[in-house]
Amino acid sequence: MPFPVIALDSIPTHGLAVQVLDWARVGCGEGLGGECTSVSGHLEVSRKGRHIVVNGQLAGAATVICDRCGEPCHFSAAGAASCVYLPFDEIAATKVDEDSQEEALDHGEYDGVALDLVHVVREFFALERPARVLCADFDPAADAACLERFRSRADLSRDQPDPRFALLKGVKPTR
Repeated sequence: MPFPVIALDSIPTHGLAVQVLDWARVGCGEGLGGECTSVSGHLEVSRKGRHIVVNGQLAGAATVICDRCGEPCHFSAAGAASCVYLPFDEIAATKVDEDSQEEALDHGEYDGVALDLVHVVREFFALERPARVLCADFDPAADAACLERFRSRADLSRDQPDPRFALLKGVKPTR
């Protein structure tokens, strides 16, 4: 069975154990938004009718760019992966009940024929990545240096505004 794409028909009724190996590096890097340095874990893939259930543990690390200073920093994420994948056509037909107070299941989608596990890994790490990545989040001692690099890149020492803003002087708001 070729990994990382698993055909629905090839998933046994008792489930399929998948070891996360080098095939997951692309998904980890794309999900974390950087160059993947390591990825590991295991996934259990089972099916219930046309639904595919994926559970397991994933851990990965990547070199990402600090959102403040622009320097590379090392970020890692790990945790439990749990998702139910539904075919596209079934998701489109599912009604969304916004008044429901129950915790919704984590649903993904697949083409109804095969599930690409790289997509599963990418989705997991994208959800684990924080909205912003700062050097100081990983090394509090680096906060002052990160802020200084940001200030030097932003050139906050200039007294004059950026000349590109001169175009806005002629723009008047309309009501």
